[in-house]
Amino acid sequence: MIALVTGATGFVGSQLCKGLIENGFAVRAFHRERSTTRALNGVTASRIMGDILDCDSLRRAMRDVDLVFHVAARADYWRTDHPQLKRVIIEGTHNVLKIGRELNIKRVIYTSSLAALGVPPKGELLTETHRFNETEKRWGYGFAKHCAEQEVLQAVEDGLDCVIVNPSAVMGAGDLNQIGGALIVEMARRRLAVTPSGGMNVVHIADVVRGQIAAATDGKVGERYIIGGENIWHRDLFRLIAQEIGTTPPRVVLPSALVNFVANITDAFSFLPLPINGSALRQSTQQFFCDSSKAQHDLNLPAPLSAQQAVREAVTWYRSQKVF
Repeated sequence: MIALVTGATGFVGSQLCKGLIENGFAVRAFHRERSTTRALNGVTASRIMGDILDCDSLRRAMRDVDLVFHVAARADYWRTDHPQLKRVIIEGTHNVLKIGRELNIKRVIYTSSLAALGVPPKGELLTETHRFNETEKRWGYGFAKHCAEQEVLQAVEDGLDCVIVNPSAVMGAGDLNQIGGALIVEMARRRLAVTPSGGMNVVHIADVVRGQIAAATDGKVGERYIIGGENIWHRDLFRLIAQEIGTTPPRVVLPSALVNFVANITDAFSFLPLPINGSALRQSTQQFFCDSSKAQHDLNLPAPLSAQQAVREAVTWYRSQKVF
């Protein structure tokens, strides 16, 4: 089968290309002309340049393929201008789906995000039944991913076979653009002064790739599947990262009561190259824990790898690349 991967030069996209080839697929790697292609070094995929905002280039890339893995997006929302982020995520997804219908693509697998499910009530694990419950102003990235999912669900109603996967925070070797690995790099460079009070779910890149491929073969039309790993408090994750790097974690925990104040100051200085913006800081106090049992059951996935393994492999890779 021929599979097209959008966003093929990114962390998830490039690793997915490798995983698909290992599973016998012929792969087309779709990426922008100006994208750095280092992540695809040694990958035997045919490369097609274009842009998900350019329907003509998308149409050329999608012609005669069986599956489309739509991975392209802007995940670095703490670095990205909001209007452009929205356009890439929402309009880009709309274009992929529109052309998918035109060309009768057998299945589109949309790589969304845990962020599209919103903020869980205190003490609850996020599941596929949760719905986005934040405002666009407070969390533009989550809102954009939520809107893109609505485009997917509308396409399903219109007759296109689509499945959604929702990875949590992805870590592991190969994160060239430092998305999930940003925490690791910032700590290694001693740019993290405090530990936020919340928690997150860390998923190994290998589990994400397994989940995407399984969704293509075993996922049910119109369903979403959380691809998660280990739920971990920030203080424990920071301690684990510091241990793997050989440094000390931030000693100060930022009280939730101060977060809005600090976030507002951060937004005021957004013109500086800060490691985090106000939106990400506000979300860092939440407990973004999730339950990925639906994906494990329906997609026949193995138990996820640990956060420690994901961090350890990321640290080893960054060192091999002389990032720190």
